[in-house]
Amino acid sequence: MKIPEQRISDWGKLDVRLYYCYRGKVPSYGQGPVVNRTYSTWLVLQGWGEITDEGSESPVTAQKGQWMFVRPGQRLQRFSQRAQLLSVGFFAKYITGQPLVEFEKSFCLDAKQYPELEDVAQGIPMVMGEGRSASEFQNPVVNLVEYLRLQKLLLAWVETWSQVLMRMGFEMYSPLGQDQRVVQAIQLLEMHMENQHFSTEQVAREIGVSVSQLNRLFLNETGLTLNDFRNRERINIATRLLIRSEMSLKEIAFDLGFSYPSHFSAWFRSQRGMSPSAYRKSNCDVWIDR
Repeated sequence: MKIPEQRISDWGKLDVRLYYCYRGKVPSYGQGPVVNRTYSTWLVLQGWGEITDEGSESPVTAQKGQWMFVRPGQRLQRFSQRAQLLSVGFFAKYITGQPLVEFEKSFCLDAKQYPELEDVAQGIPMVMGEGRSASEFQNPVVNLVEYLRLQKLLLAWVETWSQVLMRMGFEMYSPLGQDQRVVQAIQLLEMHMENQHFSTEQVAREIGVSVSQLNRLFLNETGLTLNDFRNRERINIATRLLIRSEMSLKEIAFDLGFSYPSHFSAWFRSQRGMSPSAYRKSNCDVWIDR
């Protein structure tokens, strides 16, 4: 499959970030229900691992010597008692929210067919430090030199990972057609995410277009209006903080720019159909890898 060619500045709209990479025993929180927001790919070094995607009745099982490519989304996962993995979790999406590639379901590959995957992946935990536990490999603290080494390895991993998928017939999305005005608007929204008073009108004025034109551009690029896009990003942040942090509802509300926790609760209920506290309680046993 031919790889599309774009200007370097266009490819620069692809956001690639390492979230975790570890080699060793599966952590306890890896068993059971999981909401997967990253691309998660793991090689079974010992034992077996099983994935049941949301909406699927048939599990996919990876045995020793197989890679599992996990479909982002909600899933149920099980591992044998002494299972060990080489596991890589990373983000790869365009600034508009479009993923680099989409899977319809999780699937397995024999590692012997693609030895280059392990060759690249095994260097990442070595830079992080072999002594860390699996939980310490999630968004770890590193120094500048380690970060730069990890970035180099991450890019090599994404290149290899993408080439394997393309050889299997998967299509990599390109940034073709992404409007620079939409990119600039998203960057402005990210800068002012905590400022509820930063209006659609202000964004349009900064970009130099009308509100109606900006919304048309957003709909073409993301399928959402600017306000819907902003709400989506804010609700993603809110749900992540509710489940993966010990921040109080008041702290989360202020972090997202709400003047009063009650306003945050009302907004969250309108987005998720339940209060923030109820959402936190109902998802306390679900691990989110983001």
